[in-house]
Amino acid sequence: MYENVMLINLERRTDLNGKRGVIIEYDKRKKRYAVKLRGDETVYVKPANMCYVDEIQLAGNMYLNGTMDLLVTNFAGCRVEDTYKQSSPDDYHVWNVNSKGEIIDSLADKLRHLRFVHKPWEKLSRLYFKKLQDTLKQYQELYAGKTRDELEQAHQYVSKMFDRCIDVAVLTYMLYGHDIVFGSCGFAKGNGKIYQEFGNFRDEADY
Repeated sequence: MYENVMLINLERRTDLNGKRGVIIEYDKRKKRYAVKLRGDETVYVKPANMCYVDEIQLAGNMYLNGTMDLLVTNFAGCRVEDTYKQSSPDDYHVWNVNSKGEIIDSLADKLRHLRFVHKPWEKLSRLYFKKLQDTLKQYQELYAGKTRDELEQAHQYVSKMFDRCIDVAVLTYMLYGHDIVFGSCGFAKGNGKIYQEFGNFRDEADY
């Protein structure tokens, strides 16, 4: 969980604005992140009062093993002005997270000229859990007995498409064991706002 962050927009502890530290836990009761600052002081802050020093990184447990126990949603200081209901059950995004907490997303790779941001759903609804299970089962059956090279070829093929995020994520999991994450995605604009592309930018799905 140790992510490099910087404290921002604090009103009471203005002396801490600009200070850097690492997230060590999320307190669900307080709805605050515990940030350990350099010098060993630990403060509890809202997501809006911190931003990432480096690229946005999200980490979590794979949904097939339960629900995510880590949710970081500050989008490197950007904010979503409004959240909307998903336009349909197909309005969502899926990506992977490796053991270092780095996001693996073929769509973001295709749009490198844009500043891509992700917000994971804290829990996965039955609809999307079944979609994940069905897709995983489909590829496991399809590539049972096939070589790793054949699986990699399939991964490369679907990674070139714009509308196959769940297929890419499942194949990535099968090849490399990277966690699968469902949620929302968009683009950070220069004014600090986020353009919503897929999903609802809420903690849970609408379906």
